[in-house]
Amino acid sequence: MIFKGDKKMKILFVGNSHTYNYEVPYRVMQVAKKDGASVEAFMNAHGGWTLFGHSKEPDVPFNIMNGKFDYVVFQEHAHPFDHDGNMTAACEKMAKMCHDVGSVPVYFMVWPQKWERERQPIYTEGTNRVAELTGGLVAPVGVKLWEAIDANPDVEYFSPDGGHLSAEGADLAAEIIWNTIKGNK
Repeated sequence: MIFKGDKKMKILFVGNSHTYNYEVPYRVMQVAKKDGASVEAFMNAHGGWTLFGHSKEPDVPFNIMNGKFDYVVFQEHAHPFDHDGNMTAACEKMAKMCHDVGSVPVYFMVWPQKWERERQPIYTEGTNRVAELTGGLVAPVGVKLWEAIDANPDVEYFSPDGGHLSAEGADLAAEIIWNTIKGNK
């Protein structure tokens, strides 16, 4: 469902520094605008938080249940990546809330640190499994990040810390998230 004209699509982003560094929600709004869509973005993000932590705080459940969001983008902690147990329980709880109010859950796939590329399959499998279990969409940022690095070796997609994205990486993430949402018709 792509909204154009006066109708604004509402998207809630739930995550941590991988969401708020370089303002990924704002960048998604800008990519959508280039497509002629009108998007309003909101964010619940705290440095170092997991989705399990967000599922237990009052803000995220309240916002999901009362914010009338079209999509809720969930971003799990990346270093370390909790692909078992707590992530699954949190996503089941929050995705049920989304479905109950007509929101579509979207999982913003994260990535390992720059020097741990071989670990991406763990992130990919964990994110895909949770999305399948909860009826959500996957924005495959982690997979596409490594493809972009291979295709454009002169572009630095990572920040100097080797874990967070650079501005170019945040642009890539925003495009992938928007294309995932845009493709959900």
